[in-house]
Parts: sequence; structure tokens; C-alpha cells
Amino acid sequence: MKKTGIFFLIILMFYGCSTLKQHEKKEYKERFKTELLCECLKYGFNESKEIKKLLKEDKSLVFDEPFDKKHGVIEELAKLTYQKIRKDSINTIGKVAEGAEGKRVFQQCLKVYNSKKIDSLAILYYKKRNDQRDE
Repeated sequence: MKKTGIFFLIILMFYGCSTLKQHEKKEYKERFKTELLCECLKYGFNESKEIKKLLKEDKSLVFDEPFDKKHGVIEELAKLTYQKIRKDSINTIGKVAEGAEGKRVFQQCLKVYNSKKIDSLAILYYKKRNDQRDE
């Protein structure tokens, strides 16, 4: 009976650690994507004082611990998305209704936010971060 109790405690402990790691991975992925969305909006709206004010007032990026931005990938992805926004904007001139010409910042930024590639990239950086912690 005593061995069974110890066995169940060990299983419960492993399950708890596994659940905690999954939660941490999910939180990291969401934070990575949210950081990218905000950077994308900032660049998409040409770093205007209005968008900077909105992003400063928004509390989506307020967390207990600072986010590791040293790899710079978030900013680079935001800049690449901005290039797509500009190209798309130029390509709409004379090809769509007059009111539909111009930048589609939200559409492009949300497309990136919801992409499977970004999910995979976020998980890759999560694993990389954990590997560095273990060293």
C-alpha cells in the first residue's frame, strides 16, 4: 500500500511539472506573438505618435518579468511585415476601388500573428531560451 501511494505521488509530481511547462510554453508563445503584433502595428503606422501613445496606454505587454528581446527577431519580423504592407499598398493603386487603396496594416499584422510559422518560431525561441537556462 505504501509503495502504491509513493508511486501515485511520483506520477502526480511529473504530471504537475508537465502541466506547468505546457502553461509556460503557451504563455511564452502568446507573449512573443503579442510583442510581434505591437511592433508590426508600430512600424505599419510609421511609428506615429498616435500609435506610440496607444501602445503605451495598452497593458497587453505588461508582465511580471521582462521579455528577452536580445535576439531581435521580433523587430526584424515586424520590419519585414511592414515591407509587405508597403508593397501591397503600392500594388493596390489603380487596381481597386478608390476608397480601398492604401495600407492594410491590421490585415497584414493579424495575418502574421495568426500564422503557423510564427507559432513555430515562438516555440523554437522558447526552447532556445530554456536550453540557455540549463547551461
